[in-house]
Amino acid sequence: HAHFGEGEGPGFTVHASDINDEALGRLRDGIYPRTALRRDGDEFHESLLKRHVVHSDERSVTIDPALLARISVHHLNFFLDPLDAIPDGLDLVFFRNTLLYASMEKRDLIVARIAEKIRPGGALFLATSELPFVHHRDLRLEEIGRAYFMTRSDPSFAGRSGEEPIAPRNAS
Repeated sequence: HAHFGEGEGPGFTVHASDINDEALGRLRDGIYPRTALRRDGDEFHESLLKRHVVHSDERSVTIDPALLARISVHHLNFFLDPLDAIPDGLDLVFFRNTLLYASMEKRDLIVARIAEKIRPGGALFLATSELPFVHHRDLRLEEIGRAYFMTRSDPSFAGRSGEEPIAPRNAS
């Protein structure tokens, strides 16, 4: 899971979490098998690899240490652990392929906990198959092209007709 928030100084900080220690170790090392690159995003591979990979061959890619330095890694079980390690006011949250493994009650709890971490106007990206399970008063489904995501509304707009939530920033 990736959680994007404001960092100190210019740029950004990524707060990445997983329950799997092996996945976290791979992230800390920054070395991925080439098979880890998804085919459904291959139109972005060249530009991303050119900017953020320091070594690439037919078997693996190595992520630039300067990028890795902007990633704060957290071992988290979203079903059980407090989310204190993840800051509030996040611009973007990618939380994919986890809700499928939870009961509807637990899905609602997890989504509520995540929604609290997102700033008004911020975006939550889920797997397309998980979107039908998300029902939260502060999250609204959005679509840009073929991309679907949720935006968090601003609670101060509740009850005021004709006003729209703040548009997501940093979502490009």
